Amino acid sequence: MENQNPTTTQTLDSDIISTLPLNIIEDILTRMPIRDALRTSVLSKKWRYTWRGMPKLIFTDNMVTGSSNHLCRELKKYKLVSAIFHVLLFHNGPETLEFDCLVVNHHMESEFVQIISCLARGNKVKNLLFISDDRSYKLPVSFFSLQGLERVYLDNCTLEPPLSFNGFSSLLDVSIVNVEVSAQMLQRFLSKCPLLQYLCLNELRKGIDSVARGNEFTFVDLLPCIPLIQTLDISKYYIKYLCAGRMPHKLPASLVHLKDLFLYVCLLEQNEISSALCIIRSSPVLEGIIFQMYDNDKLPVQQTPAKFLDVEGYPDLKLDHLESLVIEMFSNLPLEMDFVKLIMAKSPVLKNVRIELNGNVSVDEELKMLRELVSHPIPRASLSAKLTVYLCTGGMPHKLPTSLAHLKDLFLDVCLVEQNEISSALCLIRSSPVLERIVFQMFDNDKLPVRETPANFLDPEGYSDLKLDHLETLWIENFSNLPLEMEFVKLIMAKSPVLKKVRIELNDNVSVDEELKMLRDLVRLPFPRASHSANLIFVRP
Repeated sequence: MENQNPTTTQTLDSDIISTLPLNIIEDILTRMPIRDALRTSVLSKKWRYTWRGMPKLIFTDNMVTGSSNHLCRELKKYKLVSAIFHVLLFHNGPETLEFDCLVVNHHMESEFVQIISCLARGNKVKNLLFISDDRSYKLPVSFFSLQGLERVYLDNCTLEPPLSFNGFSSLLDVSIVNVEVSAQMLQRFLSKCPLLQYLCLNELRKGIDSVARGNEFTFVDLLPCIPLIQTLDISKYYIKYLCAGRMPHKLPASLVHLKDLFLYVCLLEQNEISSALCIIRSSPVLEGIIFQMYDNDKLPVQQTPAKFLDVEGYPDLKLDHLESLVIEMFSNLPLEMDFVKLIMAKSPVLKNVRIELNGNVSVDEELKMLRELVSHPIPRASLSAKLTVYLCTGGMPHKLPTSLAHLKDLFLDVCLVEQNEISSALCLIRSSPVLERIVFQMFDNDKLPVRETPANFLDPEGYSDLKLDHLETLWIENFSNLPLEMEFVKLIMAKSPVLKKVRIELNDNVSVDEELKMLRDLVRLPFPRASHSANLIFVRP
């Protein structure tokens, strides 16, 4: 020890952590639970107050622990509220602050009001997300002073802008979920957000009464409020209300920026078909349409004019940019098929059409439908358009009615030979906006007979609405090197912009020759990756 090199000793004794650049330290902290981020203040002098500059703050129920009895629940709530206000009191971070509060196990309606008022004093919040239990609270007046907001997710609250509200001049993205709001207030709010690009209106429990309140408010009133809209997502209760009354053939002002349209539609309601066609006709750059059918198999079939959706009756309908059409919960009614034929006949660059059958459609009905499609092919403006039809076993929706807003880690045993299991897995993934890690344990993929799946079933171009903006890790275990398994990996990698690591553990039955061929194919035909820093590695158990 006496002869030890002094340079080596100095290196070993130095505080390596303190040498990290501040932006890297803050990036590390934002990826940790906030409770652990606060504890890093004991690591070194440089880290002592670093958490105060974190650009992203996320508070969740599991920040505090304890039993489930009433007294402990109240204590947990007190600790959670105290922690939130402690952080906000000492936080002096940048103007890019993202504040997420996901608390569903505590009644924090009054505390939310105080938290928003506290945030408003700094007026530096760009992204704001509040998810609570089903108890509603009224947004405080201070909320409307957050002029820096760019993205906001509101859930279970009352939206009533004050007369002094001048609008959110920077707001780009807003989700309004289970929000009590009158038609007049909704129109006033949206009309004062001039840069809005994404709008989601989702009402799950209260029905249209929460938006109606005796006021007439249709798509004709709504759409002029959002002239720059790029993505429009409307659930069925809002659809019922917004489609009331007569819709014009085309909107007075075109939606020249709208690229993605997600609507719940009942084609048995003629006003809903007319409204959907009006929006489509008024959107010259539309690239993706997803329609979730509802009640088509339950309501009595209503009389519609002969050839209501006949292609020849729509000479002015031009979808020159449409690439993807998805119809979910398809009940195989004539009007549904007529709608598909109309869109395919008017879309010269269409690439993918996916029809997901309602679980009530029998195998015999599906067989009859497919035979008719073979004997009488649908006229297609795009010769490269691929039509895929598959049965959504059990009626699994495209997306869950309520997002899994807290889900970060997903571990599933999946058999990709079973199409209903793939659909279920994709539904969960699509419904999890903050998903960070996926671990799939494949089973029976190499034992069950390979079943026929639609061509390009997992082609990334057919999943325009799949966005995994937080996914960092994908882990596939017991990989058998089936085409569908590799297509799943390619799909996830194409939709994950911050992905860092993809680990694929090969099944013992995959020979060295098969592995070599697989790797050669990947080198010869590289596939698109949303994240250029994503590392794809193959290992043997």
